Amino acid sequence: MDYDDDFEGADLIGKYLSAKNRPLRMNLNFPDGVASDVLLPQRIDGVEAVCDGIELRIYCLALDAGIPLKTLVGLPVEVQLVTDQGNLRSICGIVAEASQGESDGGLASYQLV
Repeated sequence: MDYDDDFEGADLIGKYLSAKNRPLRMNLNFPDGVASDVLLPQRIDGVEAVCDGIELRIYCLALDAGIPLKTLVGLPVEVQLVTDQGNLRSICGIVAEASQGESDGGLASYQLV
């Protein structure tokens, strides 16, 4: 078997699963140097109110179905949204909950709160 083709395919998928040019971006601050873009935000549901906190539910995709959930809980997270004027709006917080959804063997879904 030629495993080089598999790695080239995974690298190609990784290039397309990038948040660099998307209107929704997320940075996780892993303490041990893990790349902050292992999870690609797909959708956000949330509530923001004056004189109250912000709670976001972030639905993400990843190329790895084996990310330990306990490594995600407690991490500082920054979500960036592109506004209607093309500026970035940052929302910062701490991951309070993490859960894993379904996986098809190539992509896995995760949910952060």
